[in-house]
Amino acid sequence: MADICADAAAIGIGGMPSRGDVAAMRPVVLNERRARDDYGRLSDDRRLAHQQWTERIASLELLAAVVTVETTLLTEQEQAWEDWKRSERIPERFTADGIDEFFQELRLAREALAQLDRAEHEYQSLYGTVRSAEEKIGDVLARIGITVNADSQKLLVQLGRVADDCRRNEEASVQAADLDAQVEEHMGAVNGLQQEVAESQAALDELLHSVGVKDIDEFRRGINLTQQKRALEQRIDELTGQIDGRLGTEVDSVELQATLELGDINSWNVLQAQLDNDKLTAESERVAAIEACQDAVRSLHTIEGSSDVVTREHELAGLIEAGQAALREWRVARLAEELVKETLARFQRDRQPPVLADASLKFALVTDGEYAKVVQRDSEIVIHRRDQRKVEVKHLSRGTREQLYVCLRLALASHVGERTERLPLVMDDVLVNFDPERARAIAERLCEFSRDHQILLFTCHPSTADLMRKIDPTCGRIDMVRYDGGSPQVQVPVPI
Repeated sequence: MADICADAAAIGIGGMPSRGDVAAMRPVVLNERRARDDYGRLSDDRRLAHQQWTERIASLELLAAVVTVETTLLTEQEQAWEDWKRSERIPERFTADGIDEFFQELRLAREALAQLDRAEHEYQSLYGTVRSAEEKIGDVLARIGITVNADSQKLLVQLGRVADDCRRNEEASVQAADLDAQVEEHMGAVNGLQQEVAESQAALDELLHSVGVKDIDEFRRGINLTQQKRALEQRIDELTGQIDGRLGTEVDSVELQATLELGDINSWNVLQAQLDNDKLTAESERVAAIEACQDAVRSLHTIEGSSDVVTREHELAGLIEAGQAALREWRVARLAEELVKETLARFQRDRQPPVLADASLKFALVTDGEYAKVVQRDSEIVIHRRDQRKVEVKHLSRGTREQLYVCLRLALASHVGERTERLPLVMDDVLVNFDPERARAIAERLCEFSRDHQILLFTCHPSTADLMRKIDPTCGRIDMVRYDGGSPQVQVPVPI
């Protein structure tokens, strides 16, 4: 009996509960249990998403490290190749394949020259033999005092030997001529290879010039950047497909996606704080309603024998209805809080990185490289200086902060315009707090942005209008006279 009373008190029923009391409280307990289960499931999904994001970041960092190592190794090998060519006095325009073919032809030429030297040596030897034979024949003829005839057997034998030597000499001459022809053929091949190398180098130079690069290293870097760009575009398409798959293609989903891209994170944070307060208020009202319900139940037991039972039952029904209404409000506030958190996290994960990257590039150009990068740390924007020091936005000067906000606004508008209709951008005297150098840099960014987007820039400073026309003479200018209570007049100049 005591255990039953304790369990009843835990769910808000005082005393010994009846079956009616238990049946009345059962929906409340079930709703509370489902709310707790939903909260647990949403918390698990949030932790899982955060873990997956951390793992992807680690994978990207590992891939970046691998690319850096491979690039370093390739650079070292190319440097070693260039050093070897310089040490061997080989022209820098020769490639590895060209040098290999050149050395093969050079080896054949050297072999042909060696054969020619051996033939020349044999020729000289035979020539010496003939000369010696001629001298000996002259000495013999002089000593015997006879002329050459058919009876001079010894002389004929000697002459036969001389004839043999002559035939060998002729054969050696033929071999030497063949060797000369081979040398000329190989030299022609070498000249042809040199011509092909020159034509290949000219074609390579023409190709590099046509693509606007200085050397082959810059061309390779361009290829790598192109491949990285294609991979990033493919990744963006995949993520965009995932977002479209989750949001759908209905009109409401398109408006929701545009709202997320154009949303203000700071206002969402303020809204989240307000929802937190509303949730606390609803929770307090819920507790008060439960306590009022418990009081009503106790009062019901007290007045069960009273003649005013009907009135009390109506009061109890009203209190129960108020408690259920407070519970519904608390659930709505809780669901709204989770939706805002999920939407904010999705925007920071999918949309914010490319926007910050574009804003970083624009801000670096405006500040002449003084501030190199714009990143988000938790809910704060942090700026990386040129010397890698980190600066919070609140520590920047007023003019620099406004320049940063202009760059962020341009980056966000450009990113939204890539996926939806490009809307006009309206600005009012955004250059008034900038020094001349920074004002010109911001004006150049605005003119560059206006090539794809319409900008309406209001100003009361003629110098601002002159600066914009000086940077981009094609921009339109509308002079408005001061409003005096009548109809405003607009003077539109003739376009240039």
